[in-house]
Amino acid sequence: MALTVNTNMAAMSAANSLNSTQGNLAETLGRVSSGMRITKAADDAAGAAVAHNLSTEARSGRQAVRNANDGISVIQTAEAATKEVLSILDRLRELAVQSSSETLASTERAYIKTEGDELEEEIERIAQSTQFNGLSLSNGASTASLEVQVGIDATANSRITIELQNLTLGSTGLSISAIDLNTATGARTAITTLDSAIDTVNDARATYGATQNRLDSAISNMSNYVEALSAAASRIEDADYAHETAEMTRMQVMQQAGVAALGQAKGISQSVISLLG
Repeated sequence: MALTVNTNMAAMSAANSLNSTQGNLAETLGRVSSGMRITKAADDAAGAAVAHNLSTEARSGRQAVRNANDGISVIQTAEAATKEVLSILDRLRELAVQSSSETLASTERAYIKTEGDELEEEIERIAQSTQFNGLSLSNGASTASLEVQVGIDATANSRITIELQNLTLGSTGLSISAIDLNTATGARTAITTLDSAIDTVNDARATYGATQNRLDSAISNMSNYVEALSAAASRIEDADYAHETAEMTRMQVMQQAGVAALGQAKGISQSVISLLG
């Protein structure tokens, strides 16, 4: 190689190598500081797209789990009402059995009727006042069912329906508004009517319980699904710290060596001065 002054090829080569090392070191530091292998699309365009889609699905899945938990809260609120109504119906049936006996005088039956009327009013009050987030659950006035989004897409398979039960006294509910505890004959008829109402409430509780179990299963399944999606995204885009720290150390050594080499290359041209002495 010719000894020249105007162009220091050794210095230029050393500078280019140093610039390349600096760039690689900056990228490695970016991965180490962010914890991400893919910090920009240029790092892995296809991988970035796949990881983003997986992360989006995982995020939607976590919301679906929260939806299912809200659905369970709705069921527990409604089921609590059915439990209390069932207890009142048991008491009404007890009163009907008591009033069916002709050993009672009309005065005692009047007392029974008074208590029965109050209990019926309490059933109606419970049915009308049971709400969740402003939504009536037990009076049949709102929608007969609620669809809970427990999946991540828009298909019917991603929804579970909660069938709301009507606990009102009328014919669309428990059908006990016409029971008569004021006479022995009426009380005997009321026993059959109340048995039917008790069966209705027991069926409502069974429906709520079955749906809650289904929601529990949906939560478990979606939680596992989200875990798998998150793991898949992590394998694609998360940085391997063992590899990245090793690369960072290598690049730092190369950077120091490049700086030293550039310093040496800059001194080559100065040797020309000795030829001019």
